[in-house]
Amino acid sequence: MHYYNLGTSGVFPELMAQHYSKTVWGEEDYDLMDWHDCPVYGFGFRGETEWVNPDADTELYFDLDYPCPVGPCEPGMPVEEMEWGLAPCTLVFKGASDLFLSLANNSCYDCFYEILNWERTLLRETPVSPQGKTECRYDRRWKWQFSSETKPDLTFEASEFKQYKRLPPYRNYDRKNNRRLMSCGEIFQYRQGIQFLFPDLL
Repeated sequence: MHYYNLGTSGVFPELMAQHYSKTVWGEEDYDLMDWHDCPVYGFGFRGETEWVNPDADTELYFDLDYPCPVGPCEPGMPVEEMEWGLAPCTLVFKGASDLFLSLANNSCYDCFYEILNWERTLLRETPVSPQGKTECRYDRRWKWQFSSETKPDLTFEASEFKQYKRLPPYRNYDRKNNRRLMSCGEIFQYRQGIQFLFPDLL
């Protein structure tokens, strides 16, 4: 659910308040993840350099800003009283392979790649039972597609994702007056440039 769809009246839903109060998101949060209009400042890789082995421990990293409320985020808060901003985050895709990236279609801004749409398709699902446990979990393999305009310009396969919030959100846009509050340079200064802090370093 895109936060713009909350409108300008009513109250903030409890489920959304729980979502935005997190500092780490994962597979269980996918249905509420909102990457629409998220600026991506860079892509990084860690692990095997050959993008041909789907079982390798290769990780694909996005350095992006994720929409979050600025200030209090409590269930039942009047929506019209809430301010929104962008929080610098590291988005990690594990077991990444079959990467295709083309920035030729991205004309949104000159200082970052902006996500317009995304989708993922389940490629396979393998049941796994941990030793000594009766419940069954599944290892899943997904095909991801991101686009900045009308067609996918970033595709890859991965097993799962994690997103880590690195800094509190900054407010860069005034919705009421329809104007930007920060330049690209000011945003870069706040978020400390482009960086790929790995999860074990956070």
